[in-house]
Amino acid sequence: MEEPLKIFLSHATKDEETMREIAAMLESKGYLCWYAQDRQAIPIGEKYYVEIVEGIDQVDIVLLLHSKHVQDSKWVDKEIEYSYNKNKLILPLMIDDAPLARQLELIVSTMQMLFLHSFPSLETAVDELHERMEDYRIASQDGVHTTGWLNRIHKKTAHTNTVLLGSLTAFQLLPKRLEQLTKTYITVPEYHSLSGALNEERALILHNEQRTGKYTTGLALLQETGVKHVVEILPTATLADLVKNSLKHHTGYIIKNIDPGFFERMTPAVWEELKSKLEQTESYLVLTTSLGAAPPWIGLHQVSIPDSYLVLERHIQEYNGDSTTDIPEQVLSYIKDRLPHEIAEITKHLLPVFNGEKTFADVQHVFESKVQERVSAWFKENGTSLDLVAQYLSLAVLTETTERFYITAVNSLKKTLEASWPAEKMTLMNDRERLQLLNAERFTVMTNTDLSYIQEDAVRLQRPEESKVILLTFWDMFRSVRPQLLQWLENIMLLTKNKEKESAELAVAELANRDMLLVRQELLQKWAKHEDFALRLSTVKILVLLADQHSRLREVSYLLNSWTSQNNNTRLQWTGAAALGTELGFYLYPRSLSMLKHVYMNNQKPLEHAVRQSFTSLYQLGTVSREYDEAFFSFFNDWLDEEKWGSPDTKALVHFFFSIVSQRGSAFTPFNAQEVCRMLYSFAEEALLSSMTKKLVLHLIEDNIEKHPEKFALLVYKLRHHQHSAIQERTVNWLKSGMQSQREASIYMAFYKEIKEYAGRN
Repeated sequence: MEEPLKIFLSHATKDEETMREIAAMLESKGYLCWYAQDRQAIPIGEKYYVEIVEGIDQVDIVLLLHSKHVQDSKWVDKEIEYSYNKNKLILPLMIDDAPLARQLELIVSTMQMLFLHSFPSLETAVDELHERMEDYRIASQDGVHTTGWLNRIHKKTAHTNTVLLGSLTAFQLLPKRLEQLTKTYITVPEYHSLSGALNEERALILHNEQRTGKYTTGLALLQETGVKHVVEILPTATLADLVKNSLKHHTGYIIKNIDPGFFERMTPAVWEELKSKLEQTESYLVLTTSLGAAPPWIGLHQVSIPDSYLVLERHIQEYNGDSTTDIPEQVLSYIKDRLPHEIAEITKHLLPVFNGEKTFADVQHVFESKVQERVSAWFKENGTSLDLVAQYLSLAVLTETTERFYITAVNSLKKTLEASWPAEKMTLMNDRERLQLLNAERFTVMTNTDLSYIQEDAVRLQRPEESKVILLTFWDMFRSVRPQLLQWLENIMLLTKNKEKESAELAVAELANRDMLLVRQELLQKWAKHEDFALRLSTVKILVLLADQHSRLREVSYLLNSWTSQNNNTRLQWTGAAALGTELGFYLYPRSLSMLKHVYMNNQKPLEHAVRQSFTSLYQLGTVSREYDEAFFSFFNDWLDEEKWGSPDTKALVHFFFSIVSQRGSAFTPFNAQEVCRMLYSFAEEALLSSMTKKLVLHLIEDNIEKHPEKFALLVYKLRHHQHSAIQERTVNWLKSGMQSQREASIYMAFYKEIKEYAGRN
């Protein structure tokens, strides 16, 4: 039977009633709650703090119940700081609308907070807590104790197929993934000539301004060559990187969405050198681009749109298992000259019809006209009415929201745009007519207020899938008010912490993908150094969204490099460091380690928390690959060598290192004794030089010797026979103490036997 997770509930005294209610719900789900039920048992006096510390030491998770009362609490900030230093998982639940208490900003600001008012009931909020804690339990069973913000800001990126090519991060596409990517592929008209060109040249650039299936064409071409592996390299790479790094044999490489920066400072000789390396390793390279900016000495190969009917038929066959399904004539007319990704979306609308869940009449509106044409026609007909435009655009951004907030958003947009909009004659419409014109509908939601949960009117788009088209069509048609639109999106984010804020973040990301230069200038650069940490955190989320499809990864990389280099701007560096703790740092690995080091070295005191969390997040992803971990430890050992050369006092870096590497119990499983010794020896001897830091390395060894005594025996043998007497003495005393302890003597005796085996060999 599984041990129940133990939870410490940190709260202000005035929130005790809410705390007890939450504790009771958690206990009903099988959790053990401390402090919620035992607080009255703690005697007031000198032992009060000791009792709290001991309580936190015994639990797995700390649940912070944040409210306006926390600001005046003399205990909550101490509890959270202690929990953070003990590497406990902290889950913040915001039980009212109060801003985050100032004394908690450094630690809690980067965490993914739950807002009670965004849930229809307290029970559903506790259900969400339950899901997160179950995720933690599963991760713990795998030896991963995550306190970092990779899981807080955005989804976790887990690539079990990571490949490091020098300074580049790449992913080997496993057979199942390749099958998934290519199973609906229809060959393009030029396929056979492209195949011949790749076999002859070894490297090929596929081009089309539209999404014609260049990536899947590239994968199909590489597989046809008979390579043993297919590896995707992220588009932060340059041609120089590929020439500089060693390539693997019998491998097909693909990089999608390259930009002109890929060819910087390149010559025909370098391109020929790369092709020569590919030939020597019997490998191939395919690049895709939507920009026609390659040097004249590198040819671009066009990829046309594949037959739309065949693409639809293949998708139907894949999803429905039946290629003989009758396709209505209206659909055939609609898909003519459509791009493959658009047809994939169309298929999703048709599936309920093929499965008998709907009739074609139910989905017919999708095929009556193209969304882009329909939305453009709407703006041409109603664009002179600021009132209607503000309502339509607000619906597109928010998708669905309470009517109360919708009215606030509409009025804010009208005020922002009115100076740039022509005067209009108001048209009176009743509610039904207005909703019909906006393609919207009204419904009701339950909202959490200070009067408990109440029913409230809300409004939403009838076709939420059209929201992106509406936003981008407005952006393209009304170019002169782009800065005002961005200002309004900022206003929305400052007005709310609910899902409407997330909707605004998504909208900013979509617009940045369309015009990165303007959005960076008007919003991202300003937010990244804003005093409001919530805007800085939103900046990180938007950058993550931009990098998700890798299309803007190079620009995001340049931006983060710039921000982390700004030594005179702590907030800007904080944002850069926070971003590197998300999958952005993973995509840019191992260069992200150097960026984080720069921040730490130049602003250690104010930014140590942020940098440590980001390093920890990146380190926890080391579970995906030996190469990843080896690069991590190699980086820190090089850093330690630099510190010893420049300064005799390395205590701060030693503390920093062990606070990170102690986070993953299973970190050393893939490595043998020689490798573990190489990874830890330098830091171990530095830690043992001082009585202040010796426990750091000894605790790490203690946590591992029961499961892996053979992996740590060589390390301890070398420390036991170290030329420095203090290191020798502290290692020997630790071993003796362990062998004499009542509870763990057998573990240490077994470990000592492993050490003696090394002594016999030497």
